[in-house]
Amino acid sequence: GVRMEDIGVLLTIESMIKEIYDKLKQLEYDDKLGSIKHSSLIAELKAKLDWEDLVLQRIITSSKIAEVINNIQKTAADDLIENRLINKIMLNIKNNKSPNYNMNMTMGIHIDSASLALAMIDKYLQSHPKSPVIKLKYDIIFTSPSVIENEIVASNFRIPTNPTMITDNFRAIYKLPWELHDSAKEQEIELEFIIHLKELVNHILSNTDQVTLFYDQVMLRSLITLSSNEQLTKMLQGFIDNENLTFNKDPFREVLKHKEEDKQIPTYITLGFGRRN
Repeated sequence: GVRMEDIGVLLTIESMIKEIYDKLKQLEYDDKLGSIKHSSLIAELKAKLDWEDLVLQRIITSSKIAEVINNIQKTAADDLIENRLINKIMLNIKNNKSPNYNMNMTMGIHIDSASLALAMIDKYLQSHPKSPVIKLKYDIIFTSPSVIENEIVASNFRIPTNPTMITDNFRAIYKLPWELHDSAKEQEIELEFIIHLKELVNHILSNTDQVTLFYDQVMLRSLITLSSNEQLTKMLQGFIDNENLTFNKDPFREVLKHKEEDKQIPTYITLGFGRRN
């Protein structure tokens, strides 16, 4: 079963990692990226991530995933840490050699949409330095699957402006025809989209802060970018045109406004056989 002392050690590492992220965030507000302080924080972070990985692997190999997650939910002091660990455990490619196409598809959409969201946020920050959106950037990296975090940490927190999408590679790995792959992919994207759409509506209705709304919008934008049909756009347009819904529709219009430029962000490299029709 799960050894509680392992969970204890893990949570200690998490609070150290979070503290480093908070300091990195502050350095960006203070315009000190690339300083000696910045480099030493990143070096410290790399060491902590290696340690976290060791402890996580030990926990994952010696206990049931459901039990581990249950323990984390009970003991994690903080939502971000809880999200980080659940994503690390559920979306860890190393321990997820499951022959399960759908599981990998879910993971791929998570990874691709987080990469796109970061590219969008980074682009926004280029023209709005010192914006509170800086917090979002670090929170997304902190809770993102290891593949993304490791790549960003390795490049000293430079965000890839044209991230490579991985979801379509699963099609080649599982040798599926495009039609099947595309319909599975769109289904997954739509499920995620509806979750973020509900969040955005709730946040508009409860007058949530702009940064939270911006996060919801960026997630919706990244899913529209990943999608290869007009379904999601139609769904949003339906919301905007529905006169029975009387709340502020501007945040929805804002999402659609970026559609063309967003489509330029992803890089697609497709492995293997068969062409998309």
